[in-house]
Amino acid sequence: MTSHDFTHKREADYMLTKHLVTKDLVDKAHEMFAVIFPDEHLYDEDGGVLKSCFSESCSADHDPNDLCNYYLWSYSTTENPMGSFIGMSGIYTEATDPESAWLGWLGVLPEYRRERFATRMLNAFAEECRQRGFKYARIYTNEGNVPARECYKFNGFMEEKYNGQTPDCVLTGGPIYIYSKSLYPQYECPPWADRHLDF
Repeated sequence: MTSHDFTHKREADYMLTKHLVTKDLVDKAHEMFAVIFPDEHLYDEDGGVLKSCFSESCSADHDPNDLCNYYLWSYSTTENPMGSFIGMSGIYTEATDPESAWLGWLGVLPEYRRERFATRMLNAFAEECRQRGFKYARIYTNEGNVPARECYKFNGFMEEKYNGQTPDCVLTGGPIYIYSKSLYPQYECPPWADRHLDF
């Protein structure tokens, strides 16, 4: 079995760990971003634009309890105790909705896809949201990102097309869809209803 052959392995057989993107990991984050999101408009060869996405996590005085944060994810097994990086994600908020946390840049490296890593990362995101006191979890993606859209719906997120003002550079993958989910059964998650998004 290769180090990334997870076919039919139980989730209990490996450990998934998130690592805050700090200065020591920012180069690795750039490298993984380019592979996971090869067509993304924020990526450039020098990483100058992308670096701004990680600036919050990488600043020397950054408090990991603050938002926004970006993470790299690794797995480890008995056969691979040192672990390997498999994906990335982020968490942030929109000023117009203090009750919701947003998931950003959720992605898994191609060789590790279709092994339920994204689902486990979504579950970890939801748990972090609860710990931080949020009621709702939200995500957006483009119409053309069909695997992500199917993953979000499979994991119980409500889908709605976004008709608000959107920069052209964000529309390279087609119209925007927003996915929302209540973190508690006693709360019904309100739709985003085309409120402003700070892209």
